[in-house]
Amino acid sequence: LLTCFIDTLCFVPYYLGIGIWREPNDIHTAIVAAIKATGLKDVGSSDCTFMTRYDVARKVGLKNCKATYSPSGYWIGLTSVQKRMESRLKLVEYLKKHPKILDIKMNDPLFVIGFPRTGTTFLHELLGLYPNFRSHYSWEQMDCVPGTDDESIDALEADRKRKYKENKSRFDFIMGLAGDAIQSIHRIGYDECEECTTPCALELPWAVSELPFVAFSCEEVIPLGAGETFEWYKKQLQLFTFQSKDRRDVDFTWMLKCPFHLPYLSELHETFPNCTVVWTHRDPCECIASCCSLYETLMYATFENQTIDRINLG
Repeated sequence: LLTCFIDTLCFVPYYLGIGIWREPNDIHTAIVAAIKATGLKDVGSSDCTFMTRYDVARKVGLKNCKATYSPSGYWIGLTSVQKRMESRLKLVEYLKKHPKILDIKMNDPLFVIGFPRTGTTFLHELLGLYPNFRSHYSWEQMDCVPGTDDESIDALEADRKRKYKENKSRFDFIMGLAGDAIQSIHRIGYDECEECTTPCALELPWAVSELPFVAFSCEEVIPLGAGETFEWYKKQLQLFTFQSKDRRDVDFTWMLKCPFHLPYLSELHETFPNCTVVWTHRDPCECIASCCSLYETLMYATFENQTIDRINLG
């Protein structure tokens, strides 16, 4: 109902190309908006290959899926990528000011991987019950960079509490737009452990709005490689360690998961050479059908429903 209400309000400006709907919905617009929002310009890369991956996924994905953005979906697509680029800009700046974070030593992490819908989430949650494991939460992924330059753990914990409260309304709004269907397929909780998708979206086109595009453009996107995805991810894990009381100066192991790591295991191994990989399996006939259902649900959140071709999706 929330999506229908917003689409109704935005129908005229969307089709007239007014306001945010005047701008091209692509990675270039997202970066310009992120630079304006943060006042920062250094994206931490000289070749910017992450832009190519986002470009290819969006252009090929839109062409192959043949679906049309809804007014709210257009906004979601632009802002979700913008938020990832804001995180990238802020991370680069913060690490310049606090380079000692990159010296933080971590135990070799554990990664749960497997084709989507093979039970990676259940296994991730089960293994997470072990007291010596740590995972990152949905709320801290949304805005991973501290808003304070005070390196004391008390100041950083206070900053985490502030961000926790400030981001809750945005999370609830996004979940309201996504609808209840997504929760029946992949539960997403503000206080719950979440997979690597969002942190890795600084390099790979894994912002939540882009995931269906990757499904429709995998033959073009995967050969482009992962770039510096896992180097960036390691930096974020070090930052997550630095700013939390139950992680800094504590002997623990990161327990992580993401089905989408599968095509990039060689790159994952280069950054985390001694990590443990747990691989889940399920009958492909079952998990592929379930995966198509997941992508369909994600598409319903951003596209005009009548333009989604379920047969084309699989």
